[in-house]
Amino acid sequence: MKNVLFSVILLSTLSILACGGSSSSSTTASSDSTSTGVSTSFPTELVVASPTASETSSSINALLDNDVDVDFALATSADTYAAKKTFLANILNPSSITDCDFNMNFKVQTNNASCYGPILDYTDHPDAGAEPADGQLPGGDLGVWEESSSNSNDACVAEQLDIRMNNITSHVDSAVYAMASMVCVAKVNGKALPGVGSTLDLTSEVAAAFVTNGISATVSTANIARASDDSSGNTVYVATIEGTGTDSDGNALSMAMRLKHVPLDSTNTTYRGKLSIKAAISDGAKFGNCTSSSSTGRTDASSVAYEKTSSTNLAVVLHHGNYCGTSVAPYVSSTDFTVDPTKKFADTTNGWANNFNIAHFNLNPANGSGDFRFAWQAGHQDGNSRILSMYLDDDGATVTGCGYFGFGLDVEEGVDDMSIDRMICNWAGPGNNHTGLQKAQRQCVEKNTAGNFPATSNNFTYAPANNCNSAGAPFAYEYTDGSNSVTTAITNNLIDVSDVNVTIATTPTEVDS
Repeated sequence: MKNVLFSVILLSTLSILACGGSSSSSTTASSDSTSTGVSTSFPTELVVASPTASETSSSINALLDNDVDVDFALATSADTYAAKKTFLANILNPSSITDCDFNMNFKVQTNNASCYGPILDYTDHPDAGAEPADGQLPGGDLGVWEESSSNSNDACVAEQLDIRMNNITSHVDSAVYAMASMVCVAKVNGKALPGVGSTLDLTSEVAAAFVTNGISATVSTANIARASDDSSGNTVYVATIEGTGTDSDGNALSMAMRLKHVPLDSTNTTYRGKLSIKAAISDGAKFGNCTSSSSTGRTDASSVAYEKTSSTNLAVVLHHGNYCGTSVAPYVSSTDFTVDPTKKFADTTNGWANNFNIAHFNLNPANGSGDFRFAWQAGHQDGNSRILSMYLDDDGATVTGCGYFGFGLDVEEGVDDMSIDRMICNWAGPGNNHTGLQKAQRQCVEKNTAGNFPATSNNFTYAPANNCNSAGAPFAYEYTDGSNSVTTAITNNLIDVSDVNVTIATTPTEVDS
C-alpha cells in the first residue's frame, strides 16, 4: 500500500539505515557500523511528496538509479514518497563515489490544476453597481470548480494539492539530496564526525564528487560542524553547503544550504531540526511583482522545521518564499534560519513579492495518516492566503479522508496556523468583497485499487458573487472558449468553516535562536 504522505516526510530512520552504532549496509565503502557514524548528522528519510500522488510512473526506475538525472520540476506527481525514499537510501548506502550522484534543479513553478480556479467570462454581474457588469475573472481565484480535471482520476482537492506541492519539490529535493550526497561522500572517504566545537571540512571531497558525477555546480563550502549540545544535552550538528552553478535556463545560480539536526536518541530514530535553503538566480530580470525593485534577479528561499518524537508522531512546518533580488536576507535573523513571511517587498527592500507557501502537518509516520495544511499567497499585496487542508485516515484496509479549500489570513498574520476562515466567492469581480462568508469547499475521497483518490462526496458549488449564490439570467458566466456556460440559478452547497475537520496540534520545537 502506498504511504499517503504530505510535504516533507521524515519517517523511521531504521527502515533505511541504523545510525550511530549499527548498520544494515553491506556496501564496500566505509559504513556507520565501522567507525564513522556520519549518518547520525542527517534525518535519513527527508522526502518531499504529496499525500495523494500516484506511485505508478516510468520515471520511478530512473529515480532508483543514482546515475540518471531526473528533473523533479518537470516530473509528474508519480515521483512520490516510496520512489524518493529508495533514491535517498541509495545515496546514504554507497559503494562508491558514483552512488553520491543526484539531480540538482532549484526551479520553482506556480501551476494549478485545470479543475481549479479557471478563467471565466461573465455578463450582467449582480454586484457590479456602477462598475462594468461584463468582464473576465482571472485564473487562480475561484477554488475548486470541477470535481476533477479531464485527464485526472483524482478529486480536484487531491490534484491541486499534488500540483502545488510539485511546484516547489525540486527546490527542496535539491537541498535534501545535496546534503545527503555530502554524507555519502564522507562515508565513501571514511570520514568520522567531528567532536564538539570542531568541523569536518569536506569541501574538496564534495567538489571532486560533483565533478565526477557531472553535477553542474562549483562547491565553495561543504562541511559538518558539531555545535555545543542543546539545553537538554542533545548532540547538535550543523551541515553547510555553498556554491555556484547554472539553472535549467542557463542563468547564474548562487546556492546556500544549511541543515541543523538534533538526534534525540543514540540511534537517531527520534530527532528534530531545520533545513534552510537559499537559491539566487541572476537573470537580469525583474520578475512579476518585483518590477519596481531596484534589484534584478530573484531568490527562492525555503525552511523546513521538523520534529519526530516517536514512531507515531511527526510534526513538520515548511516555509517558501520568492524574493526580489539576489542579495536578500530571507530568514528571521542571522541565528534563526526560518524563512520569514513578514519580510514583504512592500515593507522591506527586496522582500518576498511573488509568492509565499506554508505547509504544516502532524502525522503518524507508521502509516501516513494525519492532518495537513498547505497555504499559498500569490503576491505581497494579496491580503489573503489560499488554503488546502486535508485529513487522511488509514485503518489498514482503506485510506479515506476529506480535503477542504478556502481563504485565510495573510501569511504574515496567520503564519503557521493557516486555518480556513472564509470563502471569498467574488475575489476579482465587480463590487467584490473579501470579507467573504464563513464557508469552505469540501471533497471527501477514498483511495482506490489503482492508487488514485476520486471524490466520494462534493460540496464545492457556488456562484462567483459576493453572497456565493445566483438568481440566474441575466447573470451568466462561462469558460473563455464558451464551454460550461451557467445561466441558471445557483444556491451554494458549501460547508460551514466550523465543519473543516483538520486539526494541527503540534509545532516542531525551535532549534534556532
